[in-house]
Amino acid sequence: MRIEPQSRAVPGQIQGPAATGHQARQVTLHVEAMPDGRLRVSTPSARGWAVVVRSRDELARAVTTAFTEAQVAAYARWRAERYDLDHLTEPMAGDPMAPPRRPGRRPTNTGLTGWGRNQIRPDAHPPEEWTKLPDGRWQSPAGKAYGPATKMAQQVMARRRNAGLPT
Repeated sequence: MRIEPQSRAVPGQIQGPAATGHQARQVTLHVEAMPDGRLRVSTPSARGWAVVVRSRDELARAVTTAFTEAQVAAYARWRAERYDLDHLTEPMAGDPMAPPRRPGRRPTNTGLTGWGRNQIRPDAHPPEEWTKLPDGRWQSPAGKAYGPATKMAQQVMARRRNAGLPT
């Protein structure tokens, strides 16, 4: 038995699938048996759409409706809009048809060290590791010496004062 997305029985309807790229040409159906003997029919092409059927006639109508819903979902994706029933289900991991997610907010660094405003750079040496040379210059742990009037030496002295260390 061959079921097409559009019925040819009704005059004036579209004859067969269109030649456009967003036309649903096939639909994958998930059929689950419920404890009371009914069947639950859903499709990943139109997330959020599901029908519970009791008979063969209802199953045939569900297949036709699945094509319609898949077509509506495909058209929404083609227009870069969300499908109406997407909000009814959560996207599964790896779902290629999942709606786009907003990127998460980057957490704010409120610590003393970091690259933000009023923070000590994480690659800077702690003030207790600097040594004062006999001629008044400051030597970094890396071995470079800074004169007492340089900006770096001024920052080291200010950080040592804030930490309660001698300058």
